[in-house]
Amino acid sequence: DSLTTARLIADAAREGLIEATSYHDDDLVPWEPENCEDDLDPSSFTWQRLREIKAILDAAGVRVHTSICNLHGNRLFRNGGLCNPDPEIRRLALLKVQRTLRFGQFFGAEYYTYWVARDGFEVPVVTRWDQVYELLADGLNSVTDYIRQHNMSNYIGATIEPKPNEPRGQMFLPTSGHAVGFICSKLKDADF
Repeated sequence: DSLTTARLIADAAREGLIEATSYHDDDLVPWEPENCEDDLDPSSFTWQRLREIKAILDAAGVRVHTSICNLHGNRLFRNGGLCNPDPEIRRLALLKVQRTLRFGQFFGAEYYTYWVARDGFEVPVVTRWDQVYELLADGLNSVTDYIRQHNMSNYIGATIEPKPNEPRGQMFLPTSGHAVGFICSKLKDADF
């Protein structure tokens, strides 16, 4: 439960053990694809729960360092999130990312981290290599566009979190070297 977790983090902060925390969006509140803007509705569970969590963290002086979108847990993303071959699934992934960015703005997060999650492959022969990196670049460029368009000045930057072989057999960006090469060659705002 996210409130219990927030209280544990607050207790640790009061003991001088931590100063900041990070989160995956699904750790805070559930996500429903048919309601991607529930965080904007003051009558929603999401709106209320985020405010309860923030009150607990603020009272203990805990900063939120990083906002991370989980594009792994929901079955919709079993073939990828921002790189999914289905344009409708890519659209839902982007809406989920935007929701997470709004969470980060609310909490004052300094960074957004793209966790590659299911953007990888099991069988290279069925991977559309002529599209996948362009789709990924489009998705990540939309993150910085969204941050700028909505004046999310809390964000100092955005980054990629490579994780070799997790949770896919092979990842499109498995190591830090792959991520840096991708950032330098594909992203329009590599300095962000």
